[in-house]
Amino acid sequence: FGYQASGAETTTPRGVEPYGLVHRRGHWYLVGRDRDRAAIRAFRVSRMAAPVKTLDGTFEPPEGFDADAHLGREAWEIGPVDATAVIRFDPSIRWWAEQNLHNAPRREAPGGALDVELQASNLDALASWAIGFGDGIEIVSPPEARQRLKDHLAPFAGAAK
Repeated sequence: FGYQASGAETTTPRGVEPYGLVHRRGHWYLVGRDRDRAAIRAFRVSRMAAPVKTLDGTFEPPEGFDADAHLGREAWEIGPVDATAVIRFDPSIRWWAEQNLHNAPRREAPGGALDVELQASNLDALASWAIGFGDGIEIVSPPEARQRLKDHLAPFAGAAK
């Protein structure tokens, strides 16, 4: 099938050995082994382009593989790591980081805030994720991630006036 990745302008052909279909955050995802990349990937069904051709044979996921758990990762966690990001959680929501990012390195920050180091594979996705916390978090580093957040928010700045 052809697939248009998030932010891409064109589709690229993909050959996938399907392991499961999962519904997450209002969208359906096909989870399987991408033959070209030799890795397990998730593909949002609404980004697939016709024609979709079926492959011969059946495909077995790796032992113990759970498609739902695989998709449980955030979009910024999927793929090779591009950057280490430091996210500062305001004291009012630091509990969320403590409960949900318990494996990530962290350190106390000024004023009772908490800095958490996240391995990010997609800085645009990280910026989009950060928006969901409103003013409760700050992207401390890297500068590229801070800029991506500003870029995501820029269209709304003019509308708020």
